[in-house]
Amino acid sequence: MRRVSLALLLASLLSGCMTSEERAAAVVAADDDECQFYGAQPWTPAYTRCRALIFHQRQEVADALVGPDMGPAPVAIAHNGMQVLMAPPPIAPGPTVIHSRY
Repeated sequence: MRRVSLALLLASLLSGCMTSEERAAAVVAADDDECQFYGAQPWTPAYTRCRALIFHQRQEVADALVGPDMGPAPVAIAHNGMQVLMAPPPIAPGPTVIHSRY
């Protein structure tokens, strides 16, 4: 049951024919199905923990896909009537470690 609902959710998300509200409803329905598959009844503490865990896992995946935070975005600064794009300073490499047998 869980695999079927997950497959239907993924197929519908990948189809591209859904509005953002429909995609959100499909995700909510899939999360609900998954928690009930594990035996949690709606509106019980176990169900709430299950839904929160799914939400946090989804956030971790989204954060991993975005990549590390590289600090503030580059800023355009006006200089003598021209705009200069200022990038953040480069990250300096760490010290070189030399392994010697002597």
